Amino acid sequence: MHFKFLCLILLVTILDLSSALPQRVSRQTTCQVKELKTDRQKPCQFPFIWSGVKYYGCTTVDGGGIPWCSTKIVPTTLEHDITDEYYGDCDENVDACFNSEPTTTTTTTTTTTTTTPEPENIDYSNPNSGLWRPNGAYPYDECGKRIKNTNIVGGETAKFGDYPYMALLGSTQQNPRSKKIETFYTCGGSLINKWYVLTAAHCVQTNTGDKIELSEVVLGEYESGRDPDCEDNNPDKLCVHNVTRTVSKVIIHENYGPGGGSVINDIALIRLNEPVLLFDDSEKAGTKAEPKPGARPICLPWPGTEEETTKKGKKIGDLNNGENVVVSGWGRTSNKNRREFQKLIKNKIAVKKLQYLKTKTANDLCKEKISQDVNTDLQLCAGGEQGSDSCNGDSGGPLVYRISSDYAYYQVGVVSFGTSKCGSGSPGVYTKVVAFMDWIGENMEP
Repeated sequence: MHFKFLCLILLVTILDLSSALPQRVSRQTTCQVKELKTDRQKPCQFPFIWSGVKYYGCTTVDGGGIPWCSTKIVPTTLEHDITDEYYGDCDENVDACFNSEPTTTTTTTTTTTTTTPEPENIDYSNPNSGLWRPNGAYPYDECGKRIKNTNIVGGETAKFGDYPYMALLGSTQQNPRSKKIETFYTCGGSLINKWYVLTAAHCVQTNTGDKIELSEVVLGEYESGRDPDCEDNNPDKLCVHNVTRTVSKVIIHENYGPGGGSVINDIALIRLNEPVLLFDDSEKAGTKAEPKPGARPICLPWPGTEEETTKKGKKIGDLNNGENVVVSGWGRTSNKNRREFQKLIKNKIAVKKLQYLKTKTANDLCKEKISQDVNTDLQLCAGGEQGSDSCNGDSGGPLVYRISSDYAYYQVGVVSFGTSKCGSGSPGVYTKVVAFMDWIGENMEP
């Protein structure tokens, strides 16, 4: 019998025998249990805190001798959520259910030594590897630049080739008018190397924990429904084609979930079924008859990158209030819901041409206008001007920053959520990319 919901009358000292078990090390959490609340298989939320102790695997504490894990935690504290039966019994034969802590401790009669595994000699400079970390510094210029040097409420139509790192996520749904099964594009993302797209967790998982099946990912797009895309009003116009891939794997942050009036850890990685041919890799002429691929990756604030710091000495991605940033996407551009819905049904996308909005970081407005639960260690706020905000359909897309026009763009945020009425004068909330760089790196594979 479980005792997780009984008040503790006496303080009982319990001997946890887990340290006597052979260590089972797993890089990723794959432990699944049948949650008592829903009677459905749910992933364990590791680490979780129970009775003041942090567990990286299942525990028998207060479980009547049966190992169990939490299936829902309070994201800001990692405490097991005791508001309902958010837990399940673990299978003792599954190694992933009994993870060790990230470091191992060896104890003798005189000393205690903590040892961390030696880092592997990994090559992050190979463009064909899934571990590639594109470098935006000169002379590399591998990311965050236009392909040609030349949703957004209140936003403007982007110039051709300005944001070649944008990704469109397509999912098949029934058209409410024709009743046909068609592909709709209601979320975005960003290409971070040839194999991976970064997006929001809510773009690939519903509020109830169900997976959203993506039918395709489109890279290098500018105007939906037009392929190739070509520069207008230019006699020597450049033409590019989009690149479409399917999904090989989706990795959702293990602690993703709502917390009060906020959404914490709203981040996910999509591994594509095959690498994306980039604009710089193509030997095509770039004409209408022979277009080049229109995709280039965005830069991420990896540790040690040359442009890791701004002129003010702050890390890229850890920006103060009032810093200039840009958000882009194909989201709706007004609050006229009926008209926007009609456009979505007709075009399968909210706005056909890529939009962008120049705005400023506004962390000071987060708690005032959004929620006291916004965690500025994990989230970033931007906008807050009346009539200007990222909106429905921009979800999962990137918020980017650069030191000046001569520098590369670095992604500092992922569009997460805002108020129900876009452009209402409240800032949009973004997942803070710099806070998740370790998680991103740990979940990328060659």
